[in-house]
Amino acid sequence: MNTQRKYTPEIIQFVREKVKEYTDKQIAELINQRWNLGVTESSITNLKTRHNIRTGFHRATFPKGHTPINKGTKGMFNVGGNVTSFKKGHTPNNYRPVRSERLDKDGYVMVKVQEHGLYQHRWRLKHRVVWEEAYGPLTPNEAIVFKDGNRKNFDLDNLMKVTRAELVQLNKHRYLTGHADTAEPSLTLIRIIRAIRKRKEKRT
Repeated sequence: MNTQRKYTPEIIQFVREKVKEYTDKQIAELINQRWNLGVTESSITNLKTRHNIRTGFHRATFPKGHTPINKGTKGMFNVGGNVTSFKKGHTPNNYRPVRSERLDKDGYVMVKVQEHGLYQHRWRLKHRVVWEEAYGPLTPNEAIVFKDGNRKNFDLDNLMKVTRAELVQLNKHRYLTGHADTAEPSLTLIRIIRAIRKRKEKRT
């Protein structure tokens, strides 16, 4: 099968939708499962480069005394807080100050965390930022899921850290049903099954 046929518009869009929560290797696995192709991790990396698809996750650290991004707020942040730091007539029409929020095309809330740098460093997924402010930086291999399926519920009790491999399994078996009380038991089940499989592999 040739490369052009592999990377149909549907597959390219699929990659755009998955880069925020999956690694290139895992995206390749998902594509192979869905379309029965032989896509490799490097193929996905090259595809992202050619089509200017940016990875959605990024590590961050926060200074001592930093105010949590979700403290005392619900919904959108006050987007006018920093406008006065610019001289009248010099503020771009599309300027948004730090702590501004917007929705991406997948319905995830993005929050602006800094003024300068690459886009993916300035705008980050809010649920990852909220988690990192409470518990420290996430690794690229870790993801945060909403237990109740509500992408605007940033209560720490509603956020659950998983590895990207675990996220693949949770989605594959449709364990993330939108019921908060089943999320953690489902993750525990995934981990038990994986531990049993590893033990069997060691014995063989």
